[in-house]
Amino acid sequence: MKIILKKYNQLKWITLLILTNLLSIYLFTSGLLTLPNTIVLHNNSSEFLTELEKINSINNLMNNSYIGDVNNSAMGETLIKSMFNYLGDPYSQYYSGEDFNELLNTYNGSFGGIGVTIDGTDPNNLIIVDVIDDSPAQKAGIEPNDIIKKVNGEDITGQGVDLVVTKTRGQIGTNVELTILRNDQEKTFKLTRDNINIKTVAGTMINNIGYIMINSFDRKTPDQFEKEVNDLISQGATGLIIDLRNNGGGTVS
Repeated sequence: MKIILKKYNQLKWITLLILTNLLSIYLFTSGLLTLPNTIVLHNNSSEFLTELEKINSINNLMNNSYIGDVNNSAMGETLIKSMFNYLGDPYSQYYSGEDFNELLNTYNGSFGGIGVTIDGTDPNNLIIVDVIDDSPAQKAGIEPNDIIKKVNGEDITGQGVDLVVTKTRGQIGTNVELTILRNDQEKTFKLTRDNINIKTVAGTMINNIGYIMINSFDRKTPDQFEKEVNDLISQGATGLIIDLRNNGGGTVS
């Protein structure tokens, strides 16, 4: 009887050990449990690791054999951007610290730029839908429906509207070169960036109805919207149409 009980206890512990190991394997492979400073590698990770090794080998070859200077930081930024471009999704983008700060400046309602609103629905066809009055773009002769092809000589096809916008913005007084397509002909304009105060809200009366268009959202949008509503009501508006078509988004709080 003691021998049978001893064998039963051994079998119980072996079974418990097997179940514990299986549970641990499941938790680690599923990503539900990880240890500090560790990376869980799945079966499909081996192909990506192979590509990383290839990239590292090429980078070493460039550093050791290329006759010119190699900027590894800039190369790394380009590599990361290419990974996001590979997705083909205009809403998945990578921003460097500088690019992200430029994007945040946009939401403050003023920035150094050229004064255009771009429709980014199709990243391969970035169309200028509006040109701000008295802006560098208007003074240079850029018009709505112009299609942006290059910024500072760089082909921007497929880069997405946010990254292109950051390229056109910068310190006031600096220059930027814009190449556009108009009536199947390319035209290049040299513009000097200036302070751009964004007017995100515009209103007008249509008979006795107030019409308000909001083309984007930033921190000044609520005040501009309130002003337009009050102006239209003072003109006798009995109803409102709020148009959000082609609104590129922004900040909402």
